[in-house]
Amino acid sequence: MGGCTQIIQLLSEIKGSLADSGSSNLMIALVAAGGTVAGVLVGGVFQYLLQRAQSKSQAFQIKSQLKAEIISKQRQEWMESIRNAAKDIISEFDLVYNLSLSQSKPAEEEIKTLFLSTSKSAALIELKLNPEKPSQKSVINSLYELQIHLQRHSRNLVLENDEIYDELRKKFKGCLVELFRQTWCRIKELEGIEAT
Repeated sequence: MGGCTQIIQLLSEIKGSLADSGSSNLMIALVAAGGTVAGVLVGGVFQYLLQRAQSKSQAFQIKSQLKAEIISKQRQEWMESIRNAAKDIISEFDLVYNLSLSQSKPAEEEIKTLFLSTSKSAALIELKLNPEKPSQKSVINSLYELQIHLQRHSRNLVLENDEIYDELRKKFKGCLVELFRQTWCRIKELEGIEAT
């Protein structure tokens, strides 16, 4: 706006100088007016380009933040679903293990039902994991080791099974803890991108 006021003022001066003086003053006035107009135009174009670049930068930053938030939320939901499935399967494993110690006929039927349920839960966990990633593959492997041990235990009760079961149970939990730790690290990295 200041540039427009300057142009109007300069044109008024040119008009006044045309009436008062000769063509040399007119030439000077026209060159000055042309310079002012060019300066205003260049300044306006530069300001427009600067604002456009800032808008693009802000749009990119907002898009990056949104993407980071969505990915973080999805990873948190993914972890929570695995955590819930793992909690359920460990409870079922403990029940199977303890029921297999009783060796009664009703316990055998319940064990079969529980084995079916644990197989479904194990498949659900496996489907949520990527065996190409080492930390996720270790969860799958430790889960299978635990399942195989329970099946053997239900057929062959021996004293060493308690220690083996406890070890495999701890291994499965440890693999889950490591998976969740790595996932949280990735989420925090995304939040770092988000804060930038």
